[in-house]
Amino acid sequence: MQNKTPLVAGAVVLIILVALAVYLSSHPKTAIAPVSDENASTSAMATGNATVGASGQSQVISYTNNGFSPATVTIAEGTTVTWSNNSSRQMWVASGNHPSHTVYDGTSTNQHCVSGAPTSATVFDECAAIPSGGSYSFTFTKVGSWPYHNHIHASDMGTVVVTAGQSVQTNINVNAIPN
Repeated sequence: MQNKTPLVAGAVVLIILVALAVYLSSHPKTAIAPVSDENASTSAMATGNATVGASGQSQVISYTNNGFSPATVTIAEGTTVTWSNNSSRQMWVASGNHPSHTVYDGTSTNQHCVSGAPTSATVFDECAAIPSGGSYSFTFTKVGSWPYHNHIHASDMGTVVVTAGQSVQTNINVNAIPN
């Protein structure tokens, strides 16, 4: 009888590789806009949660048929966030909670959306649906944790965490840093 140890070891390695391939194919990477820190010499792609540096910078959140990506971002006060509609459906970004949208400024949709437009720059509500390919931007001037959702598909939600001053970068995919 021959030694079967190499055969068993080969089978174990094959099973591990197949399991890894199945896992990776069911968890595809989602590309989003670069996140840069003004004190860093390199830009990186954010994965999961994203963080932006000093006030005055910007952050892009992609809306896809699977929801917002990244769903949660941490930014410095004064940062502009842009939601880009990369889905096949309409998007209406609005402050929590659905359907009143009162969390950020304390006014309801009926009070702060007039003729499909926000009544001021302090209203965190798109106030109208935009088609695929469109975008919406809002500059956060209040420190706190601000939930948001797509008013048309209210189960698609996210959170913008606004910090005072410059925030620290976290959750960076180092494999996406350009050489």
